[in-house]
Amino acid sequence: VASFFGLLAGLALVPVYAFYFLLEKKGIEKSWTDYLPVSNSSLKDELVFVLRSINDCLIAFFRSQVLVAICDGVLYTIGFLIIGLPYSVLLGVMATVLTMIPFLGAMATCAAALVIAFAQGDWRHPAGVLVVFAVVQTLEGFVIQPKIMGDRIGLHPLTVIIALMVGTTLLGGILGGLLAIPLTAAGRVIMFRY
Repeated sequence: VASFFGLLAGLALVPVYAFYFLLEKKGIEKSWTDYLPVSNSSLKDELVFVLRSINDCLIAFFRSQVLVAICDGVLYTIGFLIIGLPYSVLLGVMATVLTMIPFLGAMATCAAALVIAFAQGDWRHPAGVLVVFAVVQTLEGFVIQPKIMGDRIGLHPLTVIIALMVGTTLLGGILGGLLAIPLTAAGRVIMFRY
């Protein structure tokens, strides 16, 4: 019970922190390097360069991932509406939220849509769901993700898959899936710098 209320208190503080961080955004951007515990030297300049590079990489990843997820959600909604699947809009919203986690979100969306399709009692709905899933994943892999992400992140698809497997195993579940790719991208920045 105590940990549950601690979790609620922590969640309640998120908007407060966000408000004050946004209020002080310009001041933080201008003077964050003054608070690094390193004297003014080439080491501090190097540290600032690496931290800025990692930050730029993470910003590019999260912005790109949000745009890809929105595109996927819209495409799933349109596809499910075309085949006449109940709860199409709800499934599209679910796809938008879950696709923030690459690969795992698409699988969860397909599984949920197949459960609803099988509940319809015919073979056309499940077949339609599989067709919609195949079309959306093909569009995402060959058109949407390359156009939106491009070479901003610079991670090979196999690296992404391995990072997701390691992240979900070591960091545990959804949190690991969310953090795996950004941590890998940050590691890539450091690896190529040194």
